[in-house]
Amino acid sequence: MKSGFMNISNSVGSWHHLQHNNTVISQSSGYNSDFVYWVEMQKKDYNARKLTQGKIDLLNDLNFDWTPDPAARWEDVYEQLSQYHDRFGSTLINTYINKDLGMWISELRALYSKGNLDPTWVTRLNQLKFDWKAEDV
Repeated sequence: MKSGFMNISNSVGSWHHLQHNNTVISQSSGYNSDFVYWVEMQKKDYNARKLTQGKIDLLNDLNFDWTPDPAARWEDVYEQLSQYHDRFGSTLINTYINKDLGMWISELRALYSKGNLDPTWVTRLNQLKFDWKAEDV
């Protein structure tokens, strides 16, 4: 486990920190989804106080950005949805194909039904002919 962490954290330092002097990682910036997921898990574990101090220190040495970026997350997942729509002609997500995207869609529908979804996001989703009432498949 530690060696896997070290390999990924070293990757962050070797190519991203030197180029950009930060570690704000997102799929919309062209990063692999597994790597983006790893970064998000470090943030989640940090906020839940599950990371060891050694890991925290290593990531801090890389200028790791611990703050979640909802706008970047939105853009990443919206891009995934747009690609799914382009490929399958629908925003009805087959969770066997993409479980994470399906969960995000369910969250959006819940927010929308409560009137808590950003109107800008609603407009963009409507451009994809988003089905607000559908059950995920």
